[in-house]
Amino acid sequence: MDKKDKVIETIDTKITEDWGVDWSPMEIVRDFLQNFYDDNSIDEIDIDIKEDTVTVKAPAAFDYQLLIYMKSTKKGEDTVGQYGEGFKAAALNAMRNHRCDLRFFVKDKALRFFFSSRILGGEQTRIVMCEVVQLSEPVQGSILQVSKCPKSLIDEFEFGLRYFYFEDNPLFGDELASAWEKDIFVFKSNTNRGYVFYGKILRATLDVPIVIVCNRKYKRIDDKIEHDRDRKAFNEDVLTGFLKYVFRPISNETKNIVLFLEDYWISGHKILSAIADSNNGHVRIDYPENYYAKSSLGQLSVDLRQLVDKRLKEYKERGCFECRSYMNKLGMKSAVSEIKKEQSEQKDRYNKMYTRIPTPLESKAIEHISNYIDNLVPGLRQNFSNITYTIGDSDEIIGEMKEKKAYYSTDVYLSKHFFSFSFSDAVALLAHEWNHIYGYDGSRSFSDALTHFIACLIDKRNEIDDFESRWNEYLQEIMNEQGSEDLDQTDVVLRTLTGEEKNKILKLIPQGELVKLVETVRIG
Repeated sequence: MDKKDKVIETIDTKITEDWGVDWSPMEIVRDFLQNFYDDNSIDEIDIDIKEDTVTVKAPAAFDYQLLIYMKSTKKGEDTVGQYGEGFKAAALNAMRNHRCDLRFFVKDKALRFFFSSRILGGEQTRIVMCEVVQLSEPVQGSILQVSKCPKSLIDEFEFGLRYFYFEDNPLFGDELASAWEKDIFVFKSNTNRGYVFYGKILRATLDVPIVIVCNRKYKRIDDKIEHDRDRKAFNEDVLTGFLKYVFRPISNETKNIVLFLEDYWISGHKILSAIADSNNGHVRIDYPENYYAKSSLGQLSVDLRQLVDKRLKEYKERGCFECRSYMNKLGMKSAVSEIKKEQSEQKDRYNKMYTRIPTPLESKAIEHISNYIDNLVPGLRQNFSNITYTIGDSDEIIGEMKEKKAYYSTDVYLSKHFFSFSFSDAVALLAHEWNHIYGYDGSRSFSDALTHFIACLIDKRNEIDDFESRWNEYLQEIMNEQGSEDLDQTDVVLRTLTGEEKNKILKLIPQGELVKLVETVRIG
C-alpha cells in the first residue's frame, strides 16, 4: 500500500468461516472470473500469473459497496454470474480452504478481505472483514488480486476464461453438429476431456472428447441452478436429462457425433445413449459389416428366436463385434432387425411376383361396376380420379397389400377371384373399398358413407338388371380369355346365379340324388 493511501473504514461482512459452502478450486476460480466475464468482452480481460499471485484486470468498474457486503445484485439476462452470493462463497473458500490473501481494486478504492477472531455464542470463530482503502492513485476499471495461491488454484486460473462461452474458446475444435437456430452446438474437444456449457458457463466435464454448448433456456434446468449456491446442480441425473434436451433439436445432424465416438460403440456411453433416445430414425450410417447391436430376446416367438440364435452364431464365427442395444436405434443392424428386414423384403418380392395391373378386359369390367356405383351415388367417383387397381393371385396376398395401405389412399387391391363374383358381391366389395376414402372400418365417417350408399342402392334397386346382365357377360369373356387353369368355371357360374335361379336348378335334380349330395356334403 502506498504511503499516501488511507484506510477509511473496516467493515464486518457478517460471514463466518463456519458457513457450510465447500467449493473445489475450479468452482472458486470460475466464480471469480464470472464477474469479469459478465461486464467485459473476452479480449478486454487480462489474467496475469506471477509465481503464487494472480491478477485479473478488466476495464469495467464494479460497485465496490456491493463487493464489500457481498450483496446479490440482479444483472442482465445474458450474464452468468453475480457478484453477491457467488463472490461471497468464492472469497470465503479461497481464504479459508487455501489461506489466500484477497484484494479488490475498483477506481479509487482498494478492498482487502481478512479474518478476524470473535467469540460468538460462547465459541470462538473467525469473521470475514473488509478493510476499505482510499487510493491516492486510482486504477482503471477493476482488478482482482489473489496471492499465496496453491498450485491447484494456479492451474484453474491458467485454464482461465475457457470456463465461459465465446466463439473462439480454445476448447472448441471442429463443429460436429448444431441446431438450426444456432443456439446449440457440439464440437470436437481440443483436449482429451469433454465439457458441457449451459447458460454460457462450463457446468460439467465429460470423459469423452466433445464439447456441448447449449445457449437455449430449459425451465427444468434453470429451476435446478437458479438457487445453486453450492454449484452442484449439474449432477449425473440433471446431466442425463439435459443431454436428452440437447440432442433432440439436432437429431438430424448427430451422425457425425456417432461416428466420432466410434471407440464407444462396443463399451457404450451415456452420450450415445442420449442420442439414441432422442433419435427419430434420422441417423443413417453405413456401419462396418463386422459390427452389430445386441438384440432383446425376451418377446420373440419361438421361430424367430431360433433364426436369431443362428444369426448370432454366424456373427461370432465371422468375428463380429457386439455393441450396445441402443445402437440399433442409431441405424446399426441387429440380428432381429436384420432378419425382420429380410423377411419383409422377401414378402415384398413375393407379393410383386403375384400381383399385376388389370388386363384391358378386367379394366372394362371394373369400369362397368364403377359406372353403376356412380349412378347410385353421384359424386363419389370423382374422389377417385387418380385411382389405381392392383390384382392379386390370392386373397392372402391382397390382405397383406391392404395392411400396408395408408388410409384415404386411392389404391384399390382386388383378388383375381373378384372376376368370379356375383354382381351384387362385386358392387358391395368395390363400394366398400371406395368408401375407405372417408375412413377406416368402424370409423364414424366410414359408417356414414356406407349407410348413405346403401340408402341410394335401395332407392334405385330397379336399375340393377341391365348392369347385372352386362357384368355377367364380362365374367364370361374374362373366363374365356384366361382359361380354366386360372379360374374355377363352376365357381364362376355359381357366383353369377341369382337366388331364384339356384332354386330352379335344385328342383331339376332328382330328389334321391339331391339327398345323397346333401348327405355327402354334410359328412365331408
